[in-house]
Amino acid sequence: MGRFPEVTQSVSKSIDREVGDLMIFSNKRCLHSRARIDGQRWLQRCYGSTLVGLGEVVDLDDCCIPPVPSRPHYLNATGEIIA
Repeated sequence: MGRFPEVTQSVSKSIDREVGDLMIFSNKRCLHSRARIDGQRWLQRCYGSTLVGLGEVVDLDDCCIPPVPSRPHYLNATGEIIA
Protein backbone atom coordinates (compact mmCIF):
# COMPACT_ATOMS: atom_id res chain seq x y z
CA MET A 1 0.00 0.00 0.00
CA GLY A 2 2.97 2.30 0.39
CA ARG A 3 3.28 2.75 -3.40
CA PHE A 4 -0.46 3.11 -4.03
CA PRO A 5 -0.42 6.92 -4.56
CA GLU A 6 2.62 6.67 -6.86
CA VAL A 7 1.13 3.88 -8.97
CA THR A 8 -2.30 5.49 -9.30
CA GLN A 9 -0.81 8.86 -10.28
CA SER A 10 1.31 7.22 -12.97
CA VAL A 11 -1.79 5.92 -14.80
CA SER A 12 -4.27 8.69 -13.96
CA LYS A 13 -6.02 10.81 -16.56
CA SER A 14 -7.73 14.15 -16.03
CA ILE A 15 -11.05 14.79 -17.77
CA ASP A 16 -12.45 18.31 -18.06
CA ARG A 17 -16.22 18.44 -17.74
CA GLU A 18 -18.70 21.06 -18.88
CA VAL A 19 -22.21 21.83 -17.68
CA GLY A 20 -24.54 19.14 -19.00
CA ASP A 21 -21.83 16.49 -19.46
CA LEU A 22 -22.69 12.91 -18.55
CA MET A 23 -20.14 10.41 -17.29
CA ILE A 24 -20.85 6.70 -17.02
CA PHE A 25 -18.34 4.27 -15.56
CA SER A 26 -18.22 0.99 -13.70
CA ASN A 27 -16.99 1.15 -10.12
CA LYS A 28 -15.83 -2.45 -10.58
CA ARG A 29 -13.56 -1.56 -13.51
CA CYS A 30 -12.07 1.80 -12.61
CA LEU A 31 -10.89 3.92 -9.73
CA HIS A 32 -12.15 7.49 -9.86
CA SER A 33 -12.02 10.69 -7.90
CA ARG A 34 -12.63 14.37 -8.38
CA ALA A 35 -10.89 17.60 -7.54
CA ARG A 36 -12.31 19.99 -4.98
CA ILE A 37 -15.41 21.86 -6.09
CA ASP A 38 -16.00 25.39 -4.84
CA GLY A 39 -19.56 26.66 -4.66
CA GLN A 40 -22.61 24.53 -5.40
CA ARG A 41 -22.98 21.59 -7.73
CA TRP A 42 -25.95 19.51 -8.76
CA LEU A 43 -25.78 15.75 -8.32
CA GLN A 44 -28.03 13.28 -10.04
CA ARG A 45 -27.08 9.64 -9.75
CA CYS A 46 -28.29 6.51 -11.44
CA TYR A 47 -27.35 2.99 -10.45
CA GLY A 48 -27.65 -0.07 -12.64
CA SER A 49 -27.61 -3.72 -11.73
CA THR A 50 -27.91 -5.39 -15.13
CA LEU A 51 -25.08 -5.85 -17.59
CA VAL A 52 -25.82 -5.01 -21.21
CA GLY A 53 -23.69 -5.36 -24.29
CA LEU A 54 -21.24 -2.64 -25.25
CA GLY A 55 -23.08 -0.02 -27.27
CA GLU A 56 -26.49 -1.57 -26.59
CA VAL A 57 -29.31 0.95 -26.20
CA VAL A 58 -31.72 0.27 -23.35
CA ASP A 59 -35.26 1.68 -23.34
CA LEU A 60 -35.80 2.72 -19.73
CA ASP A 61 -39.58 2.74 -20.24
CA ASP A 62 -39.39 -1.05 -20.65
CA CYS A 63 -37.36 -1.50 -17.48
CA CYS A 64 -38.85 -3.81 -14.87
CA ILE A 65 -37.92 -1.50 -11.98
CA PRO A 66 -39.92 1.73 -11.70
CA PRO A 67 -37.76 4.85 -11.88
CA VAL A 68 -36.90 6.72 -8.71
CA PRO A 69 -38.42 10.20 -8.75
CA SER A 70 -35.78 12.72 -9.71
CA ARG A 71 -34.87 14.97 -6.79
CA PRO A 72 -31.83 17.17 -7.32
CA HIS A 73 -29.33 17.42 -4.52
CA TYR A 74 -27.15 20.47 -4.20
CA LEU A 75 -23.92 20.29 -2.24
CA ASN A 76 -22.08 23.27 -0.84
CA ALA A 77 -18.28 23.55 -0.82
CA THR A 78 -18.04 21.54 2.42
CA GLY A 79 -20.09 18.65 1.01
CA GLU A 80 -23.28 19.34 2.97
CA ILE A 81 -26.57 18.68 1.16
CA ILE A 82 -28.67 21.76 0.52
CA ALA A 83 -32.34 20.83 0.06
